[in-house]
Amino acid sequence: SFAPSDKANRSYTTDHPVAQASTRGVTMALIFDAYDEEFQSLSGDISSKISLYSNYEDDAATQLSTMNAVEALLKQAGDLLKQMEIEVRSLPAPQRRALQEKVKNYRKTLRALEKDAKDSREQQERNELLGVTPGEPDLGNASISQRQRLLDANDSLQHQNDTLGNARRMLAETEDVALEITMELGRNREKIQSAHQRVRDVVSLTDVARRLVHSMSKRETQQRVIAYGVFIIVVVIISIMIWQLTKK
Repeated sequence: SFAPSDKANRSYTTDHPVAQASTRGVTMALIFDAYDEEFQSLSGDISSKISLYSNYEDDAATQLSTMNAVEALLKQAGDLLKQMEIEVRSLPAPQRRALQEKVKNYRKTLRALEKDAKDSREQQERNELLGVTPGEPDLGNASISQRQRLLDANDSLQHQNDTLGNARRMLAETEDVALEITMELGRNREKIQSAHQRVRDVVSLTDVARRLVHSMSKRETQQRVIAYGVFIIVVVIISIMIWQLTKK
């Protein structure tokens, strides 16, 4: 069994809000560390596959399967980053600021990997359109010129797609910032509501104390009036007794 002080300490460590918040923060930090390790593994795997992509120029099937694997890993890494951002928002402020910067750097790393994959894919498509494939003869400048125009048109479309993609990404980041601000405002609102509740409690206690003082003051006045009344009666009785004695 626990001594009284031990029980108090035990209750504090398990039931106190500060202790619960600390335990929750440690648990979420461990989850974030697991996500961190998984993201680093994914980014290394993606980088390795992208570097091997150009080695399969004479094997279209292998290139296609490699790029499909890269795109699947990129999507998995993106989903993992979103989950990391959610976990970071749930951490206490000191930890949150440091890990938000780490997630921001990971987001830059993912964008760089996405760009490398896109560049590799476009280069392969360009080579295919231009007929620059190992073992095939040159098809002539006219054919290459026509294909170059097609590539230029494709690049223009791709640039427009990239612009739209950047706009969507900026919109998503703006939504994330707005969500974070909303959550912060929600936490501040809870603090303000808690402060208001404490003020109401203090006001309520003040009213109770004022009523109690008023009641005590009223009772004291009543007791004083009664004492004066009793004193006057005693004085009257004594006066009557003295008068009767002197009359005899």
